[in-house]
Amino acid sequence: MPALLHLNPLLAFIWTTAKKYSDGFRQYIYSDTEIRVRAAEEEIKHALHFTPCELNEDRIACYVPGFLADLVNSKLKVWIENAFEAQTMKQDHEYTLEKHGIVPVDYSSTGVVENFRVMQDGRQQFLEMKHKYKLSDMTAITNYMSNVGLFMKYKDQIFGISGTLGQQAETDTLEKIYDVKTCQIPAFKRRKLFEVEGVIVSEEEEWIEEICNAVLAETNPTPYRAQRAVLVICETIQQAKDLDLALENKVPDKKLYISNNMNNTAIFKKKLEAGEVIIATNLAGRGMDLQVSDQNSPIHFDFSRKEED
Repeated sequence: MPALLHLNPLLAFIWTTAKKYSDGFRQYIYSDTEIRVRAAEEEIKHALHFTPCELNEDRIACYVPGFLADLVNSKLKVWIENAFEAQTMKQDHEYTLEKHGIVPVDYSSTGVVENFRVMQDGRQQFLEMKHKYKLSDMTAITNYMSNVGLFMKYKDQIFGISGTLGQQAETDTLEKIYDVKTCQIPAFKRRKLFEVEGVIVSEEEEWIEEICNAVLAETNPTPYRAQRAVLVICETIQQAKDLDLALENKVPDKKLYISNNMNNTAIFKKKLEAGEVIIATNLAGRGMDLQVSDQNSPIHFDFSRKEED
């Protein structure tokens, strides 16, 4: 909607005000985020004016066209909260910087860099200000249909759906919403995955060291087995980069698979040999078809997750 470009000065004012309450001495006066949001909201509302109105040159003021008043009044607090949130969002975690702009990352599920998705409610614009990117105009969703709404339109004409149901809670939800029965279809091949007990550590350095030791233990041969290829799956792009750096002088043959925007043909064009290591995000957990050489032992997986404070 072209008219939303008139909100850019307001978003810039919200961002500078939020920064003011997060930096300097005010962050100690307003130690709680909720208190900071409330204080920033009061200051912004005091400076906000909808046109047509008289210009006030005696104090700081932000002018917004009057036809946007309803939208601003309903969304102002959300935008302010998102301005504070954008300050804590981490690059290569929730988003990444690409040539064409700031792009969100579905780090917790698929690991996909979502090139055609724009973060809503000002997050996109606040991150652009944070990294000094060209400011894009805010967008507004005017038409929306949920998955539930779509399927309900078919009424009793859907006879079956196949797919991964997830855990029991997800299965129960699907059965309740759609009034359907579900069943588990067993795999046609015997599961060969052997799961070892996980290791929990408290410090980041120890966390990286444990993963490096696990990788080296598998890539080096022992008297009872040959080398193995290793796939390390990290939660975020930054974690994968950190591990790649930590293994730089320890593993001679490793590849990084962290973005669907990269040229990843080198990873898939040949079979995975013994001793090779792939460090990836959740991109490697869905639809990644790794071909293992005939000389290779079963591939070893390391699922890495670092809890944030």
